[in-house]
Amino acid sequence: MVRKRSRAATEEGATPQPRRPAKQPRAAPHVKQAKAPAEALPSPKTDLTRLHRARFVAWSPTAIVALAASGDGTLLAAARESGDIELWETDTWTCTLRIPGRDNASLTSLAWLRDSEPGGDVAWRLFSGGLDGELVEWDLAQRRPLATSDSLGGAVWALAVEPVEGAEAGSSPRVAAACDDGCVRVFAAEPGRPGLAYVRCMPAVAGRVVSVAWHPSGGSLVAGTSQGTLHAWDIAAARELLRITVGDGSGREHCVWAVAVLADGTMASGDAGGGVALWDARLGTRLAGFSRHRADVLALAASPDGGALFAAGVDSQVALFRRVSAGSQRWAFLEARRPHTHDVRAAAVVSPPGAEPLLVTGGHDAVLIVHSVPRFQQEHPVRVGRCPQPPLLAVAAAACPERLVAAHGRGVDVWQLGAASSRAEQAASISGWTHEEGSPVDVLRGPRHLARIGLKGPHHVLAAAASPDGALVAASDAACVRLYQVGAGASAAPEEAVGTEDAYPGGAAITPRRLPAGLPLATALALTVVPGNAESAADVAKGGSGGGACRLLLLAPGPELVVLGVPGDQAEAMILATLRLPDEAGGGGLAAGPGSAASPTAADQVAAAAALLAVSRDGRWAAVASRQIVHLIDLTGLRHHAVLPPLQGGQPITAMAFGPGDVLAVADAGSDLQLFDAESARHADWSRPGGAGVALPARLAAMPGHIAGISFNPHHQARAAVLHTSTALCLVDFAAPAPPPPPARTGAQRRADRKARRPPEGDAGCRVGDNFRVLPLDEPCLHAGYLSPVSALLVEKSWDEVVKAFPPPLLRHRYGS
Repeated sequence: MVRKRSRAATEEGATPQPRRPAKQPRAAPHVKQAKAPAEALPSPKTDLTRLHRARFVAWSPTAIVALAASGDGTLLAAARESGDIELWETDTWTCTLRIPGRDNASLTSLAWLRDSEPGGDVAWRLFSGGLDGELVEWDLAQRRPLATSDSLGGAVWALAVEPVEGAEAGSSPRVAAACDDGCVRVFAAEPGRPGLAYVRCMPAVAGRVVSVAWHPSGGSLVAGTSQGTLHAWDIAAARELLRITVGDGSGREHCVWAVAVLADGTMASGDAGGGVALWDARLGTRLAGFSRHRADVLALAASPDGGALFAAGVDSQVALFRRVSAGSQRWAFLEARRPHTHDVRAAAVVSPPGAEPLLVTGGHDAVLIVHSVPRFQQEHPVRVGRCPQPPLLAVAAAACPERLVAAHGRGVDVWQLGAASSRAEQAASISGWTHEEGSPVDVLRGPRHLARIGLKGPHHVLAAAASPDGALVAASDAACVRLYQVGAGASAAPEEAVGTEDAYPGGAAITPRRLPAGLPLATALALTVVPGNAESAADVAKGGSGGGACRLLLLAPGPELVVLGVPGDQAEAMILATLRLPDEAGGGGLAAGPGSAASPTAADQVAAAAALLAVSRDGRWAAVASRQIVHLIDLTGLRHHAVLPPLQGGQPITAMAFGPGDVLAVADAGSDLQLFDAESARHADWSRPGGAGVALPARLAAMPGHIAGISFNPHHQARAAVLHTSTALCLVDFAAPAPPPPPARTGAQRRADRKARRPPEGDAGCRVGDNFRVLPLDEPCLHAGYLSPVSALLVEKSWDEVVKAFPPPLLRHRYGS
């Protein structure tokens, strides 16, 4: 739900940074701009950019309830309480694909199965189980369920995949499901057949089966129940091998929330009393028991060699237990950390190719934390991103006033941005006084919530877009694509008060627009103007090309791009072209990913699902990114134009944007930034290898996180752009040279600086007027971009405010409180 509009005030300032020293020459925060006539560019007295800091967007990330790593270690799947499933590349820790959830989702577990296809190819299939009793196989390209099977035993509390080493040659991969009726059922994924096929059921036990794990040999299963018992079965004979009562000796029954089987067959259990125990698999005797947790242990994960065991749960601890020596049956507690602020509900160990194994944890605080398995005690854990599960944002910069579209859940909110008062500029023109960087600007009008569009059905929004003038809003979910006409709404008073308790008057009328039937699922959307020389513009816009006509671009799996013409009146949109993008880059195949063409990995399989779409302001060009490949589309001729040369780093592409002069900027997960000329499909002079290009400064690569967005100054002669990650902004002028590297300093100079508490000299990266200036942000950044040549928008949210929506954590007594 959107919070009260009375508190959704827009804060405006020149930049988010401290005030500039008085003796330092003034410079725009977007660095220098290309020279132009005085009437076209801001004058030196008003060259600061007005920054709209918007904090009213609804952002409510949900808990991570399940984690599963692919067998080759290239992908990690994370399920959220909202039903969303995210796929993360373990090489760069970028979210390459998101499957939207639905209302009343109840996912509890995930599982990857390795399927051998005819011809020797390997395909990775993702399955999920939930409290609704359904086992779902997901179509990763279509972002929706491929097949649904009944568990035959009610709610599914956990899934466990049969180890590849223990599987019989030529057999179908199997998965075990812990069911609510007290049974563990085994299902098989048959090659070429969607869904799971029932194989066998283990004998029923008292209570619910809430956890399950597979023995490394593949011949037996271990499961924990709500009655505090641990069971082991022989799968082939469906015979119980062991029955162990788990507890602390007090006679109380503790639900066994988590079980694991180590590489040597040792069994581990975590229960509701906070206990972690290890058991001999042959005799069922307890080898070690620990009570380091103050509440339920919800997740267990073991190192690949079986020498370390990690436990996490409600008390937010992540505890490490290690075998005393190789081959020993003695275990010891080593250390516990609290990287999370709330309950930890899921843990998984992933082994990326050519790298050390990593422990990944997630829980109610909605973030992923990555730990080093062999150096758990020596290295600090790393938080993956500061913006988990961000909303979908689209800006209508040509609207007057500007509009912001925010999609989350099943709703799409349309906001009208605030406006700055011009009285200060008028007074400055008379007195000669100018704003200092960081000084606040008087707000003339606060933001207004124009409308909320609720999509029919239970599915959450997958993609959203707004037309440049804000008159059209498009949204897509797993069911269909929808298009809406947004009215102007009632106008506010010229001097409307900001921050009052009264609701803003007036709203915008929402009118559904008709779209052709049978449109494919859209993983990305864009609304753009009709190019001025498009021959079909007159046919699309029956009253002429200028009567509000535009084009709707749908990026569908395949990948293919569907271009629709939207007329200015209420007539139905029509399909102008369906462009199938080539699978190979210039006949040479896709760029090499983590695997090779001979042995495709799970990451390679997901890479085929294109997700990024960018359009130029004049509607002439579109760019589609598929991991490392960028396709250029000529929207004037409605044809595939070219494939851009791959970036040198070989990392997944995370952001694209068109600038003035048919320039396309592309950034990848390694913070590599390149400029291309759309017409020639070659590197621009600025980034031409071996030519007049410049070397990217180290400060760009040192920015925390990956580049999530690029926005160019809309002035036709400007070459300034703002790059943003979730924690920082970088201001770039492509018409200016890159800064020189910092001077080398000796060890004695650095020690003297530390002793005198002086900041290091040289390239600090945040000085006013510097190219590639980096501005750290205190709060998570959801969006940053230009609105006009003299104004920009920063959408942020206080993490403290986001945390208030989480369930309260377990109360811990703090010293002195």
